[in-house]
Amino acid sequence: IVENYTVNVNTTIQSIDTSTSTTLEDKIYPKYSTIAIEAYLELLKNVDESYFTLKWKKDIIKIEILGDPSFLQRDTFNYVIGDLNRIIPNKEFLLTENNGDIVIYFGDYSSWNDAIQGVEPTTTFETATWFQFYTNENNVTNSYGWLHNQFQFKNIDGWETLTNYEIEVCSIYAVRAVVTYSLFPLPDAVLDVDKYGPSMYTPTFCAYRETTAYSLLDEELLGIHFDERLLNLDSTEKMINAVNSFNE
Repeated sequence: IVENYTVNVNTTIQSIDTSTSTTLEDKIYPKYSTIAIEAYLELLKNVDESYFTLKWKKDIIKIEILGDPSFLQRDTFNYVIGDLNRIIPNKEFLLTENNGDIVIYFGDYSSWNDAIQGVEPTTTFETATWFQFYTNENNVTNSYGWLHNQFQFKNIDGWETLTNYEIEVCSIYAVRAVVTYSLFPLPDAVLDVDKYGPSMYTPTFCAYRETTAYSLLDEELLGIHFDERLLNLDSTEKMINAVNSFNE
């Protein structure tokens, strides 16, 4: 019985090899939930198209950490990178000690220019600053961000009332947020939390979030954003048409 089985397997393999050598099957693309497509289209239709048409062209995206993050914050990068490599299979994300594509600086804001020279941040918040700089020449793209060290959050006005646990949650969330927005920038029009639930793209204060992990919606939004069918489209209109056809 074993010998007959072996012969049958070999024969089948030979048959497949010869019959499919000149035939290419259509590529199978991922499917997305209706709510994720609806959310992505809502973002597309309500913000400047530069948020979407400028994409990371590199296959490998390196993340560099400067300054003095806490151990918890540094460890969070490992979780975020693991998530990104799982969610976005056509890109590879890794930590690097130099020449980062995404550079995150932890320290006093006054020392930003000493750490990251020649780059002026364009968006400043009470808890974080980030700056996106894009150039398409030779597929070069850079993003720089500044965050408080975990233990500096208590020094921010109004934050002294938060518990140590809430400070911890916010410091973890900030790491995930600044990396995420460097890949898929936070648009001016964010999603309605009552409609879409907690997400990186719904306005929920970090200390009151039940989890710092990506929601299922976050994972799908990142998957859609880096779907290879969208990577080379140069207008919001083209992207809307493409996204509308994803599940057909």
